[in-house]
Amino acid sequence: VLATSEPEPTLPEDYGTVPSFALVSHLETEFGTANLREQVWVANFIFTRCKTVCPIFSNKMAELQTRIIQTEHDVQLVSFSVDPDYDTPEVLADYARRFEAQAGRWHFLTGPYEAIRSVVVDGMKMYIQDADSVDRPEDLMHGSHFVLIDGTHTIRGFYNVNDADTLDR
Repeated sequence: VLATSEPEPTLPEDYGTVPSFALVSHLETEFGTANLREQVWVANFIFTRCKTVCPIFSNKMAELQTRIIQTEHDVQLVSFSVDPDYDTPEVLADYARRFEAQAGRWHFLTGPYEAIRSVVVDGMKMYIQDADSVDRPEDLMHGSHFVLIDGTHTIRGFYNVNDADTLDR
C-alpha cells in the first residue's frame, strides 16, 4: 500500500518588506514594527472624517476581527490614518470604540504625515493623497486593500475591500 502525503504548503508571494516604523496609537502609546515582530498582521488605511469607503473598510476589519477571535489565532490588525493631522489619538480612540476594536488586537495609528507616507506608500506600495491637497476631507483618496504581513514584516498579499471573498482569503 502506498502512503499518500499532503503536499508541502507553499508560502504566499513575497511583495517586499514593510520598513521599520514607530507611530502613535489610539491609546496614546508608541506602536510600530517592534510591537509586531513575529506577528502576522493585516493593515488597512482609513480616516475618521470619511463618509464613503472608510466605514465600509472598518466594518470589514471588524468582521475580520470577529473571525480571528473565533479561530483563536493571534493575528494583529493595524489601521493607518491617512489624515494624521486631524486624526489625533483621541479622535482615533472614539473611532476604535465605534467599531468595537479589541484592545491589544486592533491598533489605530497616527503620526507625522511623512512617517505615515513612508510606511504606507514606500513600504506597502499603497496610494495615499496628502490631506492638505484636497478642499473637502471626503475627497481624500487612498488605497482600499487589506495588506497581509507576516512575522518578518514581509508583505504576503493585497486583498481588495470590494471583493466578496476578501475576508475568506
